[in-house]
Amino acid sequence: MGDTTASTILKSENIKHRSIVPALPNANFNQTPHRRRHSASKTFGTNITLGYDIRDSVNNADVALDAALDFTTLRKRPKASNSLRECECFENTTQPYVVALIGGARSEISQRVNTIVGASSLPQISYSSTSVSLSNKTKYRTFLRTIPPDNFQARAMADIVKNYGWSYVATVASDEVYGHLGVQGFHEEARNRNICIPTQLQFHFNTISDDSKRDIKYIVSELKVDTKTNVIVLFCDWPQAVAVLTEAQKQGMTGKTWIASESWGFNERIYNFDISTVGGVLGVVAHDARLELFEKHLDNLNPNTTNNPWLIEYFRAKSCTVGNKDGKIDPSLNATTMQKDQASYAIDAVYTVVLGLLEYMKCGKTDGADCLKDIDLEKLKEFMLKVNTTGIGERLINYDKHGNPGVIHYHISNLQPDSTAKNGKRFVLVGSWSNGQLHITRPIYWNGGRNTTPISRCSSPCPPGHSSVKGDVSCCWKCVLCPPGQFKIGIGNQECDSCHEGFIPDSNRTRCMRIPEEFIRWDSVTSVILVSLSLCGVLVTSFMFGVYFKYRKTPIVKAASRYPSLVLLVSIAIMFALPLLYIGRPNIAMCHIQPIAFGLLMTLASSLILTKTFRLIQIFNNIVANLKDQPLVTVKMVIVMVALEVILIALFLDRRPIQVNTVVEDASVPIDCGASAKDLHTAVLLYNWLLALICAVMAFRARSLPANFKEARLISFAMFTFSVIWLLFLIVFSGSIISHFSTYICVAILATALDFVVCMFAPKIFVILFRPELNEVRLVRADIYRYAVKQTNARVRIHQMWSQRTDRMRTQLEGSLPQSQPAHIFQESKL
Repeated sequence: MGDTTASTILKSENIKHRSIVPALPNANFNQTPHRRRHSASKTFGTNITLGYDIRDSVNNADVALDAALDFTTLRKRPKASNSLRECECFENTTQPYVVALIGGARSEISQRVNTIVGASSLPQISYSSTSVSLSNKTKYRTFLRTIPPDNFQARAMADIVKNYGWSYVATVASDEVYGHLGVQGFHEEARNRNICIPTQLQFHFNTISDDSKRDIKYIVSELKVDTKTNVIVLFCDWPQAVAVLTEAQKQGMTGKTWIASESWGFNERIYNFDISTVGGVLGVVAHDARLELFEKHLDNLNPNTTNNPWLIEYFRAKSCTVGNKDGKIDPSLNATTMQKDQASYAIDAVYTVVLGLLEYMKCGKTDGADCLKDIDLEKLKEFMLKVNTTGIGERLINYDKHGNPGVIHYHISNLQPDSTAKNGKRFVLVGSWSNGQLHITRPIYWNGGRNTTPISRCSSPCPPGHSSVKGDVSCCWKCVLCPPGQFKIGIGNQECDSCHEGFIPDSNRTRCMRIPEEFIRWDSVTSVILVSLSLCGVLVTSFMFGVYFKYRKTPIVKAASRYPSLVLLVSIAIMFALPLLYIGRPNIAMCHIQPIAFGLLMTLASSLILTKTFRLIQIFNNIVANLKDQPLVTVKMVIVMVALEVILIALFLDRRPIQVNTVVEDASVPIDCGASAKDLHTAVLLYNWLLALICAVMAFRARSLPANFKEARLISFAMFTFSVIWLLFLIVFSGSIISHFSTYICVAILATALDFVVCMFAPKIFVILFRPELNEVRLVRADIYRYAVKQTNARVRIHQMWSQRTDRMRTQLEGSLPQSQPAHIFQESKL
């Protein structure tokens, strides 16, 4: 049967009426056994009958328009029938009139019909027309429907696509109002959910048109070669869907998931296709209640119990499909297999008309018949819009201001293999969509029998630590590693996030971890090296101290100022241990101790070396008078120089207090004592540089002392090395990051201590231990004697040179003066 349109006719008791289609007895309100309908019929009274006139439009809008004109003008044209008659009007009776129109099924037919009946204010209520355009009350003013419009269907489809993570889908729609508006609604809902539709195809359907067949063939071929788009939304009526699926099966297209609109998402004709082509179809179908009484009635309808010409034609066509090619009707057939889609919605439409009339009849105080003599169709439509009751299958019947159902509910169907079903497959209800909420309650069968959800996307979600770079299409991207300082935890296309202050991403950019604090840790390799060198230095210096102390009365030790040398060795030993203060996490106490200890030790060592050099010069400038030690002078000089250092440190700390400094960098958090501590180290170093310069100059003056007293040469070399070490330190430190200050200064301190040990004490230790013959008094005295003779001879030579020069000058002067001048002039000039 095609698109069916029924008119509801109200007439008095003396008008005879019989149904054109006895196969739908529940359309006759008085004949149904349903309790709600039975009680409602009593409300009409005995003189009121609700009749119907059903027309088949055969899916042709022109035929439907002809029927609509009949309903609005009450023109009756005799129809051919076997034994049935039209409504017959007897003389002196009241003409029956149409109060409402139920239908049509297709949206295109309902639109065309309402342009006619709407002009007459005749209410029209459809059980199957779902086009969104019919919600336009300006254009279709008297239209209502019991089935949800396509915009909700499109929303349900988009929710299914989103639920399974499909971001790259194709749409195919029929080139008509239903397909246009349906797929347009899906496109809008898809955009709201960031779903891309790279392939948007439409086709004009005509069973006899070669162009239509070519269009469908092209569409299927395009979908087949697209390996990224594995989900296809097919928005069309079932005949068009059958044509598309037929071509898909012909081309062997498999592995695709079809999402069906309600017009074919539960249609049994889909069972005729191979499971490899249509298996896993997901349909969004209207909530059609099961009609047990209606199905029982269909079971009882057979060729022997009906004389309805439409049913006779149906049974004849059905007989052909089971093998009777001679046109004879198989008497064993019944109407069970007749299409029952939207039957419950058709019954709800009848409910709406009846309940609207019941409300309209409340205008009078009698049985209500007086109210029906001249019905205001506009008012009747308003009463129909206000209906609020429970219909078939406990489904709520009510309407919004646009004439659409107030409660939207869809079933989600899935085509699954079933060995017990006809053709080995059947639609199974696997979930529902109600008022914006999708609920999947049963397992889904996917095309090909796979166990996992099919993938339909242009690009795979980016793994952790990677963000997406958009391509030409919003759903296509490249995955790139998150930028430095950013991370991404999960899988997806989210943007990378920045870590909070004090945190950095790991090497994979998948999580943030606390930035490690940077300082010389006790368990680090640097710490182990520094501690090892410090211990070795302390041990070596302690050994030298023991040797010096043991041989303190020997000439070579005494010649080197034994007590200042012993104190210097102690200060050098402490200097070797000084790097230990720079290991560990800095705190305010250590930040003050480090520059103070550094300054005092450096100044003590430099001042001791300076005083030793000064004493050597003093001794040999006045050999006889300064042979005795002058310890008080040495101590005073050391105290003065150290006191100046203390004053310098105190003034600096007063003006620039030291604080622990934490700087958050990209990969670390250096913790140090800040710029004040570093500047104080620099100031102390400059002061010691001044002492080293003075000491070097004095040592250079004492470079010609006796062999056993040539310590000035060693001092000169030690001070030169000292200056080079700290010059390199300043150069390296100024050109590097500040966080390495502790490491650099520890290395410089160890190098300085080693410089003092090697240059000033190692040669003497070598003589004491391995050349003891050079450490005797007689040799020292001989050395001093030779030095004294050398110095005396030098003075004599200088005196002789001066005398010779003086004699030459006197001779020249005497030769130039007159003879009368006395000789004492030369003597006066000599004075």
